[in-house]
Amino acid sequence: MKTIDLTYSDQKTLLSYCWFDKIDNKNELLTLISNRDQAVKEMVLIDAQMITAEHTLFVVSEKVIKSKKNNELKTENIYGELLYSLSPNSNIKSAFLNFGLSSLSDRILAVYFGENIEQFKKNLESIGLISEWNPSDFELQKHSNIEKLAK
Repeated sequence: MKTIDLTYSDQKTLLSYCWFDKIDNKNELLTLISNRDQAVKEMVLIDAQMITAEHTLFVVSEKVIKSKKNNELKTENIYGELLYSLSPNSNIKSAFLNFGLSSLSDRILAVYFGENIEQFKKNLESIGLISEWNPSDFELQKHSNIEKLAK
């Protein structure tokens, strides 16, 4: 797990994230998401093939924090806003379908904003995300879906 400080208007927000490879319980995770289960409520699970570099996550996360601080979120919460902000268009449903976890996802990026990192770790364990993958940007690019990103 990696954690960084994001600062906007002199207010710090912690961004914690983990990469996971070879996900076996995608259907269970999708059920938890659709049921808004407490274990996945305070995180977002992103299809890792849609991220080509860690820097992308940082830039988009800063934009999301700025939108939250200025009460300018276009979605229900900062986690939905992160998916929305990754998308090149302004269709929220499309952003969730293209960047969120799907039954075709083989790798996942789990993201959490906040101070309670231990709870984030417990939530990850409770949903079966335990063995982290620590890819380089080269590996992320190699495993990304450039065709889908280009659309």
